[in-house]
Amino acid sequence: TLGRILAELNLSPQAHDELNALHQVESSLSTRSKREDFQRLKNEFVQQVGSYLLGKGFELSYLSVHEEADLIVRQKNNRIPLIAMPMVHDYSKIFGALLFAMAEFSSPDGFICLPKTKGLDRKKGLIMEKHGAKALSYKNLPKVLFHG
Repeated sequence: TLGRILAELNLSPQAHDELNALHQVESSLSTRSKREDFQRLKNEFVQQVGSYLLGKGFELSYLSVHEEADLIVRQKNNRIPLIAMPMVHDYSKIFGALLFAMAEFSSPDGFICLPKTKGLDRKKGLIMEKHGAKALSYKNLPKVLFHG
């Protein structure tokens, strides 16, 4: 249905793609099976991010499902919380969870790791950076951690 409506509106390809992406995010938690699929994707993404960072030489801790953060990067005496999300449904909720984890670990930094960053991620990221939190692609994380 959405495809037919968008076709009738004659939108630019960029606007068409943005609306499709927003619809995908909004509908991805609409049923129990979709929520279970999302949780499975999230768990797989956490493992992917962890494996990537371990391969880059970082020392990590995986946390239980009841914790705010998914991973903790240990650098000397610092513990930096990471939340790995295949897609962000609610920026304020994830940002709040990250700030809570940063306070819990007394960390001035925290990261929301995404497969890729998009325009909305960058806009929301500007607000979060004022508090030491950043949303970025997990492949950019080693550069930030090595130089941060």
